[in-house]
Amino acid sequence: MPVLPSLEIGFLNLWIFTILIFLIPELINKLTGNGWRRACRLPKMSGYERGIYFTWIGVNIIVYIYSVFVPLAVGTFYFYVGLFVFVVSAVVLGLGTWAYQTTPEEELITKGIYQFSRNPGYFGTFCAYVGMGLMGKAWPVIGLALIHLIMYQVITRYEERMCLELYPVDFQRYKATVKKNFVFF
Repeated sequence: MPVLPSLEIGFLNLWIFTILIFLIPELINKLTGNGWRRACRLPKMSGYERGIYFTWIGVNIIVYIYSVFVPLAVGTFYFYVGLFVFVVSAVVLGLGTWAYQTTPEEELITKGIYQFSRNPGYFGTFCAYVGMGLMGKAWPVIGLALIHLIMYQVITRYEERMCLELYPVDFQRYKATVKKNFVFF
């Protein structure tokens, strides 16, 4: 796999999969009709947390823009492995969004895929980016996926602080029994 893929704008580029990452949660949002109100209920961030959060958003934007220029390596081993990783990730993202959207706002989300991971959305996005990098034989996308993985570890500390404030007893119990990123850590 070359360090840098050939870049060109085309119909069969990674952007197709970037659109899917956006569409899956939005379609589920429309199906449930619940909106994203829960996402707006956040405690105050420190300057450090805000810096990490906006840098993480920047990494995501770079992946989305870069994906427009990376052709799919259709027919290669990397493409099929990446497609498999992406499809599994899309299922994780969909199940995570469904649990997020169907849990009442006043309750901690512990059902569905949240029984196995406290952060299926972040972890699913990381895996989707790895799959996309493989499908395009694009090391830069895989590198950005690793940066995403590192940065969301900081972001989830902030979100877990929020969960402790909102659901002190339930979150302590949940955190003691469910891994942050499935079985890994």
